[in-house]
Amino acid sequence: MYLTDRIIVLSLLIASLLGYFCCSPRGEEAGYRLMKVIDGDTVQLRTPVGEVIMVRYIGIDCPERGEPFYYFALKTNRNLLKGKRIILKFDEKLHDTYGRWLAYVYADEMMVNAELVRLGCARLYLDSENEKHLSLFKKMLEEAQRHHRGLWER
Repeated sequence: MYLTDRIIVLSLLIASLLGYFCCSPRGEEAGYRLMKVIDGDTVQLRTPVGEVIMVRYIGIDCPERGEPFYYFALKTNRNLLKGKRIILKFDEKLHDTYGRWLAYVYADEMMVNAELVRLGCARLYLDSENEKHLSLFKKMLEEAQRHHRGLWER
């Protein structure tokens, strides 16, 4: 292998490692900026290094377009995030099958995932790899059902 070929291979390796460490979820990360609310449980954010990413909320499932309470969940999610400092916290599984980041999303000090359940905008979405806050989500679901909020209206 010629020296120029080795330099090219080494450059590609360094670039891919930098991309892995800069643009992949690691621990708690702050400084995300809201770009777009996709639906009740998915948002598009700009990372601290400027990358645009899709984030799916861990532990919850909101109604899809065309289902009852879709717009309620969408608007509530938007209102909870608008103008807030966004922090992502991660669990064991970092990405879903669509390549979206899986995270507990915080707006200032409030966990948006749990608040959406408490307000009746979301059901639980169980995943054995990401159960860190399952007991909190169950508690919020019981409260929403007890008070007949959103999805649990009579």
